[in-house]
Amino acid sequence: MGDLNAVDFMQLAHLNCLRAGGCCLDDSLVTYKRPLPPGVGGVWEGVVVDDYNVIGCVPRDLSPSGTAADTLRVQAADAAYAREGRVPKASKCFDHEDIFHIWGGTVDGEGGSSQAGAALQGRLICLALRMLYGGRTTPGYWKAMIGLLSYCAFVGGRTAFAMFDAVYFEAADLADGEVFLPSGRARCEVECLLAFLPFMYVDLRAPVSERLFA
Repeated sequence: MGDLNAVDFMQLAHLNCLRAGGCCLDDSLVTYKRPLPPGVGGVWEGVVVDDYNVIGCVPRDLSPSGTAADTLRVQAADAAYAREGRVPKASKCFDHEDIFHIWGGTVDGEGGSSQAGAALQGRLICLALRMLYGGRTTPGYWKAMIGLLSYCAFVGGRTAFAMFDAVYFEAADLADGEVFLPSGRARCEVECLLAFLPFMYVDLRAPVSERLFA
């Protein structure tokens, strides 16, 4: 993808294109590691590289053909792309869908859940099992697997991180490409998370908790 910062440059250009069209302004822009913005008008927006996503709070009785604030924001984004001579990829554009994939995750409006994409989970489980039953691995392979497992767990449930401890210290002092045998404790932590990974999801219909856990 070119320079090490190429993805950052592309995301910034994408974001500025939308901001010039009145989208992704500070009062609606969802940013990693920052508090959720006020969402003026019941709209939140975000960009992850080439994916632009809009979330809107709409009345329950709104018909599929009805117009709400999020619909108007999508129309503004389309106009912003058109001004720059850009055409969104049709296969990645969706609206009024009950089940869809966005930013590596799957939102199931029928079942009322959100979690890491099933295809990603399946590939990751196969990758991890191959390493576990193969016995030995390399620092690069290990770190990539732990990173993906952490991502899948984070998308579905932050509590999953309580399962990991030893895995983060494995191969810390080894050179890239060196073959090593993961410790039994680290392997056990990976196996436990793999067993629970399919159940790591967010209940979209759960009431907001009145308690704060730390």
